[in-house]
Amino acid sequence: MNLGVKCVRCGSLNDLQRLFCSRCGVKLDMSAVARRLEIARRPSVASGLASLLRFVVVLLLLVGIGFLLWPVTPTGEKGSAADAQQVSEKIAILARSIEDKLLSVIIVSDAEINAYLAKVIHQDAAVSRSKGFVLGMQEINLAVSKERVTVVILAKWGPIPLSYEIVGVPSVGKGGFKMEITGARWGHLKLPRFAAGWMVDRVMVVFSRLEEEQKVLNHLDRLDLGDARIRLVTPGPQDLK
Repeated sequence: MNLGVKCVRCGSLNDLQRLFCSRCGVKLDMSAVARRLEIARRPSVASGLASLLRFVVVLLLLVGIGFLLWPVTPTGEKGSAADAQQVSEKIAILARSIEDKLLSVIIVSDAEINAYLAKVIHQDAAVSRSKGFVLGMQEINLAVSKERVTVVILAKWGPIPLSYEIVGVPSVGKGGFKMEITGARWGHLKLPRFAAGWMVDRVMVVFSRLEEEQKVLNHLDRLDLGDARIRLVTPGPQDLK
């Protein structure tokens, strides 16, 4: 932009520092230059939109990180050492019934399951230790309803507490124990259903050490959900023919 001052009488272009025309001597009109400078300082519409877009992106990123770092509160009842022992005894009954081809019906509360899982995690230091990008698992909490099971995993990445949640419907059949995932969250940030796969893999790190428990689950005839309980049924003699 040419910011020289044009003389209104002779048309000569003068430097900004001059008050009078260098050619004809008439006083120069500086108001036009001031208007041109003001227009030059105004941001363009495109520049304003770009700044607004950058602000929105940064804001959404900060909100996403906030939701991710906002831990979920487990809703399943926490049990006691006696509840954990009850699970051990019930698993033994189911295992014997499967081996002897006997029909057994066992009801396990979510408090008993949570106490049992707490015992397993406490006994396995490798599961609860964070290393690199591997989260140290602190707690697995199940909340059981008639429609679904909600699994909340409380973990730590170094000093940072994190949580992730898996919602699904468990089932048993010829293919063994399965879990149909219906939802997942990392903290309070909802994730697409397919993203729950790595969460399930992390939980399975714990269950992979429970060979007897997996054997029982994979040989059940029925698994029914109730309010804060799961009903487990082994196949009877007629089912094993």
